[in-house]
Amino acid sequence: MTREPFYEDPAADQSVEEIEAFLRSRVVGDEVAIHNPQGGLRLLSIELAKVTEVRPRGRLWTDKSAHYGDNRWFVKSGKNCGAPTGQSRLVMPTEDVRRYATERRFALDSRPFTEERAQEILSEREGRTRGSK
Repeated sequence: MTREPFYEDPAADQSVEEIEAFLRSRVVGDEVAIHNPQGGLRLLSIELAKVTEVRPRGRLWTDKSAHYGDNRWFVKSGKNCGAPTGQSRLVMPTEDVRRYATERRFALDSRPFTEERAQEILSEREGRTRGSK
């Protein structure tokens, strides 16, 4: 069974190629978004940041740091230079990303609890009960 994240990721449809092209076009003062999906599938924090320095060798600096790492970023991948194997990365600040950043600040987000979701949960429970007998 695949576990789904508890949050809706507004940057999920951004490809690595799109992000690289976006970051290569940034200049000092431009806005980017720091995408911090720490805590596995449970936590997502997005912060808006300003570009403070751009280096020709493919590095970019922001006025804010990642939760794990620092404020230096690889332009090619959007990954953090201080923690390149970590989960934090830069993304494009689309309207959905901006909305998420202003409405939710490192909160446990849950999918909306609708009638359909309630039925889904009940069906899963019934399936487990029948399968365990």
